[in-house]
Amino acid sequence: LNSPEVFVRRDKTGAVNLEAIVEKTEPVQEPEAIKEEQPFILTIDKVELKNGICNFSDESVSDPVNLVADKLEINAGNISTAAGSQGTADFSCRLNKKGTVSAKAAFGIDPLICDAQINIEGLEPGWVQPYFTDKIRIIVTGGRASVKGAVALKQNDEKEIQISYKGNAAITNFASVDKENKDDFVRWKALNINNLDAGFNPVYVDIKEIALKELFSSVIVNSDGKLNLSNVVKQDEVEQVPEKVEEKKSAGKISIGRVSLNNCNIRFIDRSINPHYSTELSGINGSVSGLTSMETETAKVELSGSLDNTSPLIITGRINPLKDDLFVDLHTSFKDIDLSPASPYSGKYVGHTIRMGKLTLDLKYLIDRKKLDSQNDVFIDQFNFGSSVDSPDATSLPVKFAVSLLKDRHGKINLNMPVAGRTDDPEFSVWKVIVKILVNLVTKAATAPFSLLASLYPGADQLANVEFEYGRTDLSAQSEQKLRVLLQIMADKPSLNLEIKGYGDMEKDREGLIQYLFEKKIKAQKLMFLLKNGQPAVPVEEITVEPVEYDVFLKEAYIAEKFKKPVNAQGQPLPLPAPEMKKLIVEHIRVTESDLKIMAEQRAQQVKNYLVKSQQVKPERIFLIEAELISREKPEEVRKARVDLNLK
Repeated sequence: LNSPEVFVRRDKTGAVNLEAIVEKTEPVQEPEAIKEEQPFILTIDKVELKNGICNFSDESVSDPVNLVADKLEINAGNISTAAGSQGTADFSCRLNKKGTVSAKAAFGIDPLICDAQINIEGLEPGWVQPYFTDKIRIIVTGGRASVKGAVALKQNDEKEIQISYKGNAAITNFASVDKENKDDFVRWKALNINNLDAGFNPVYVDIKEIALKELFSSVIVNSDGKLNLSNVVKQDEVEQVPEKVEEKKSAGKISIGRVSLNNCNIRFIDRSINPHYSTELSGINGSVSGLTSMETETAKVELSGSLDNTSPLIITGRINPLKDDLFVDLHTSFKDIDLSPASPYSGKYVGHTIRMGKLTLDLKYLIDRKKLDSQNDVFIDQFNFGSSVDSPDATSLPVKFAVSLLKDRHGKINLNMPVAGRTDDPEFSVWKVIVKILVNLVTKAATAPFSLLASLYPGADQLANVEFEYGRTDLSAQSEQKLRVLLQIMADKPSLNLEIKGYGDMEKDREGLIQYLFEKKIKAQKLMFLLKNGQPAVPVEEITVEPVEYDVFLKEAYIAEKFKKPVNAQGQPLPLPAPEMKKLIVEHIRVTESDLKIMAEQRAQQVKNYLVKSQQVKPERIFLIEAELISREKPEEVRKARVDLNLK
C-alpha cells in the first residue's frame, strides 16, 4: 500500500463509521458432521505500507477528540495462521505532527505471542483529555509522554493472556489547571519511572526508581469551603455492594526501590476566610526507599523542605502503605513557623489578629494494625495577639488569658498533646481530637487555671485558696509554702495579674474570734506584768501564757473587765472559779458582722502583704476584691475561713 489515507469517525451515539461497511449477519450453526478436520491456513509473505495517514475523530465525548497519525510505515513478513509459526513486523508513525511511535515485534498467531520493542516520544496527554475530563475535572495545559521498553504478550495453556513490560516511562513538562476555577492544579518538570518491570496475570510491579522533579501543586480551599482536591474527581453514586462478595484476589507483589523528590513545592490557599490565607511548602527534597507490599518490610522515609523559605521541615521514619494493613512510624520536625500570617484564622475564630510569634512542632506518629499512637509536642515562642476583630465566629472562651497562663517568664509555651485511636473508626479524627484538647485546655484555663499549671509547678492545683484558722488572720506555715509556689508562677508569668478575695464564716469565725479575743485579754495581763517588772515590750500576740500562770492572769483579766460582776450581800465581788470567770468574760465579748468582714479583708491583705514583701511581684499586679461572709446555709467544699486566689 502506498500513501493510503483512512478516516475513522465515531459519532455522538458511539457508532463507528467502519461498522457500516460490514454487513451484520446472524451466526449460522453448522451441523457437526460438516466440520473440517484440517484448519484453514493463511500465509502472507510480506506486507508493506508506506506514507500512510489515519484520521480519527470522536464526537461521543464532551469535546471532540481528533488524532492524526501520518508518515505511517508498516513492514511485516512471514505472517501465518499455522500453529507455532512466527512473523516479524516493524511499525512507525508520527502522531499529531508532534509525537512519534515506533515498534519492532516478533509475533505468532497460534498460540498468540508477541515480543516487541516499543519507543514512544512526544505524546501529549491533552490530546485525549476529553476521555477523562468528565471524571477528572482538570484541564491539561502541557506535557509530553514517552515510553521505551519491551512488551511481551503470550497465551498460556488455559487461553489466558499474560502481558509484561520492561523499560522506562516518563512525562515531562506536565501542567494542569482546575477546570472549575482555572487555578494551577499540578505541574512538574519531569516524572521518570526507571527500570519498570510490570505484568498482568499474574499482577506484579517492580520499579527501581520513580523520580519527580520540580513538582508544583496547589491545595485550595474555595470560597464555599470546599477543597479543590475534593472537586477534581467526580463522585458517582455509590453502587450497592452485593451481600455475597467473592474472596478478594491478591493484588500481587509491588516493589518500588526508591521514590525521590527534587525541588518540589506545594502551595496552600484558603479563600473561605477574609482576608485570604496563603503559604507555600517549598524546596521539598528527599526519598522514600524500599517500598514493598511484603507484610514484613518497611520503607525508609527521608524528606526535607521549608515553609515560606524560612521554616525548616524534616520528616524521617519508616512506612509501608502498600500492604493490606497500613504501617506508619514517622517523626516530623517543623521549626520556627511565623504565626502572624495566620491572622485571618485567629481573627475569625479567636477575635484577634496575631501580632507576632513562632511555632515549632515535633510530631511522632505510629500506626500499626489500625491502632494510632501519636505524640504532638508544640512549642510557641513570643506569641502575642494584635488588634481585635469583630467576628461572629469568634469563640467566647478566654483564649488570651489561656495564652498568658501558659507562657513562662521568657514568653515561651510548651504543650504536649498525645492522641490515640483506631484508624478504622469512622468517628475518629486526629484533627478533631487535637481541637478538643485545645478547647479543653482553654476551658480549664478559665475554670481551673491552677490545675492547668500543676504539671509545671507541683502543688499549683492546691492554690485556688488559702485556708485560715477560725477567728484568725495570720498565715500558717502550710499556707506560706503554698504561696511560695504562687510567687514562682507570678514571677515566671509577668503578664498575669492576681485577684484576692477574703471570706469569713459567720458562725465558726464568730466563735473563733471570740476565743481569740478572750485569749488576747489574758495575754495582755501577762504583758502588763512583764512591763511592770522591767521586761521589754513585745506584741501581745507573741506572749505565751503557761498553764501554771493561766488562772492568775485569767483572774486579772476578769477584774479588769467593766461588765457588772456577781457580788455578795455586802456588795463585794464574789470569788469565782476559773470556768465561771471565763464564761462571763466570753459572754460579754461582742463580735459584729462588721468585725467579721474586717477579719476577712485582713486575711486577703495578709496574703497580699506576703506576696509584695517578697519583691517578686509588683503591687500593681495584685487586686483585692471586696470580702464576703458565708452563712451555714451555703455549703462549701472548702473551709469558709479562707482567701480565694484567681489569676487574670
